Amino acid sequence: MTCTVPMGNRYPCDRPLYDGERCIFHSARIDKDLDLVNRELEALVRQDQPLDCTSFILPEKVRTFEGQTFSWDVSFRHAVFLGFCGFPGAQFVGKADFTGAQFTRAEFAEAHFGGAALFARCQFLGDTTFAGARFQDMVSCHHTHFAGPMNFSQTRVTGRADFSRAEFASVALFTGARFRTGVNFAGTQFQRKAGFNRARFADEVYFSETKFPGGLEGENETGADMTEVSFERPEKAHFYLVDAGRLSFLKTQLRKVDFTDVMWSRRKNGRAALWDELRQEGAKDYAEVARLYRQLRANFEQEGDHRAAADFRYGQMEMQRRNVGGGNPAGRFLNRTFSLLTCYKALSDYGENPTRAATWILVTLVLFGLLFAVAGFSGGPVERGGDDVLALIGAGLQASVAAFTLQPGYLAASLSDFGHWLAMLERVIGPLLLIVWGFAVVRSAR
Repeated sequence: MTCTVPMGNRYPCDRPLYDGERCIFHSARIDKDLDLVNRELEALVRQDQPLDCTSFILPEKVRTFEGQTFSWDVSFRHAVFLGFCGFPGAQFVGKADFTGAQFTRAEFAEAHFGGAALFARCQFLGDTTFAGARFQDMVSCHHTHFAGPMNFSQTRVTGRADFSRAEFASVALFTGARFRTGVNFAGTQFQRKAGFNRARFADEVYFSETKFPGGLEGENETGADMTEVSFERPEKAHFYLVDAGRLSFLKTQLRKVDFTDVMWSRRKNGRAALWDELRQEGAKDYAEVARLYRQLRANFEQEGDHRAAADFRYGQMEMQRRNVGGGNPAGRFLNRTFSLLTCYKALSDYGENPTRAATWILVTLVLFGLLFAVAGFSGGPVERGGDDVLALIGAGLQASVAAFTLQPGYLAASLSDFGHWLAMLERVIGPLLLIVWGFAVVRSAR
């Protein structure tokens, strides 16, 4: 009797039975002879032919493959590594197929994959590292589950990289990774923080329906760090149906990057905003955030999405208003509170709110009308102190409208010195408010 477990060629294993049912490699016994496993595994590795370890169950403390060179194709499909799986610095000349394998802890740091590296549908139950690995061909982690921290930092991938539908239950690091061709993160789930800082995407990259950490857990923490990311072909970088509420893009060029149906953070007034502005982590570089807003605004203007462009223009102006450097805190507060941009914001939300601008026009007309009625007349159509209060207020409103619309001769003879001063002031304020209102109307009509 021999082992009947199918191998990679679909033929039975045909090795001698170890536990009465399966061979030493396929036996599920946790107390199987470790020395025998290592000797048999060493003999397999030394054979001058492809290494087929399909469905092997390798016990704890099994030998590692540090610095091992595999000159032929390697298959660990559906293998189970009950302990540490070590391939640091290993050289895979041909295809390395780990499809469906289960790892307790895995290390592929500095490994070199000359052929396709297949890790689709794997289960990584603990710490996993590919830091510094080189992939000369494609790498696939499609539908792979990473239960523990995953480190893909400083890797180099020449072929396509597929992380679609992968699940990262813990921290996932792609810091400094280089992707020469397309990368697919469609449907990928990052349940904890994802680090892409200083990563480089030389060709297309898809974050389509990718799930990043939302605002319900650790609201003050960045969900995905995309600081200094390089999209070398930005027109091929796509974010579609993504919650970008906690994504950081500092020092990343976003011009021409595609953001479609993306959910952004929101201000109290409902406008879209970047996490880099709203987050509580550390000091903010307002000039840098303003640059991001400017690039996003240009993207949406080019696409004809003027509503989104208006939100990011608002953000750009807000960052410019708050970008007051130097001086003491009191000086910075005064500069921010009483600057022209602060006035522009108060009057019309930086030209994006014609209703607010119209309200200010109405308030100005009424306020100056009341001031005219109280102290603006020395005589004229209604005697000061007369009993007809409504007539006095009406005359004041007429004077206010006349001054606001630049009709200086109206009731000029009946104005007191204070009334002349009010009229002069309103002749300055009125046209400015009309210009602000008109500009806001034009912008809202787009």
